[in-house]
Amino acid sequence: MSRETKLNTKAVHLVICIFCAFFLWIYVSYVVSPEITLTITNIPVTVAGEDKLNKEGLSAKLTSDNKVDVKVTAKRSQFRSITTKNARATVDVSSLTEEGSASLKATVSFVSVVVPAGDINTDKATLDFVVTPYASRKLPVEINVSKEPAGGYYVKDTIPVTESDKSVQVSGGENDVNAVYRVKTEKVDLSNVTDTVTRELSLVCVDESGAEIEGLKLTPEKVSVTFEIYKEATVPLTVEIPEGEEKTEFTLTPKEVRVKGPAAAVDALTEIKIGNLNDLKYRTSGSIRLEDGIVFAEDEVNTRYEITFPTDEEGDLQ
Repeated sequence: MSRETKLNTKAVHLVICIFCAFFLWIYVSYVVSPEITLTITNIPVTVAGEDKLNKEGLSAKLTSDNKVDVKVTAKRSQFRSITTKNARATVDVSSLTEEGSASLKATVSFVSVVVPAGDINTDKATLDFVVTPYASRKLPVEINVSKEPAGGYYVKDTIPVTESDKSVQVSGGENDVNAVYRVKTEKVDLSNVTDTVTRELSLVCVDESGAEIEGLKLTPEKVSVTFEIYKEATVPLTVEIPEGEEKTEFTLTPKEVRVKGPAAAVDALTEIKIGNLNDLKYRTSGSIRLEDGIVFAEDEVNTRYEITFPTDEEGDLQ
């Protein structure tokens, strides 16, 4: 047998050995020893039974992390569906009956796969609560604008979209509820806003020092607020000159005025027309008329116009 033939034979034997080892691993993993135990970590916990507990005049506030770990024993192939993403953990507080500290164990299950409760070790799935008297009060919502519009734009009004967006029901432990000084929206950055906009905003409770109070139930959890954006601008006054009157001399005072109004309307306003030149020869002054919704800026003193024409020595119009 040639050396080349011997090498080829050894290569074939090596490949066969690798395949045999692989299939042996599959056999041992899934047939001889089909079950393994793994820890599933950081499973978010949903708290249930709060309404029933509140009706009994009590409130349960979570004092530990709201995520738990569990050990699961199952077939290796099942662990494709036994993950943190597919886990559902719930703790029911309705069984609590008196004030003080309490610990409750979460119930854990998995979506798309059946795992017997006995195969889920929840020894580390315990959450801690403090039980106190229940209280509830209604408070107005404060709009928290962190950055105002720039470039001549400004917020004229903040308007809750519905009546329910004007206030919020704050519920929870009596001490925490009574400590709430105000309910504020999340910070709103309007620095790049140039037109009226509506935002849905989360809410936070703060005490008198401004520190956030967590663990309270807010109804609603979010509010919708419309920010009415106005703009100030300097707009020129113009006179319509009929054909043939282009060379007529006249002086218009003022030549421009400061106005404000809804941003979109002000941006579209490129001029304020006073009137026809021929008509103005017989009406040399009057009020400057603005479009609906647009008003004069606070610093604008000229709300009337005057137009003058050259006269001859006898005072007649030239």
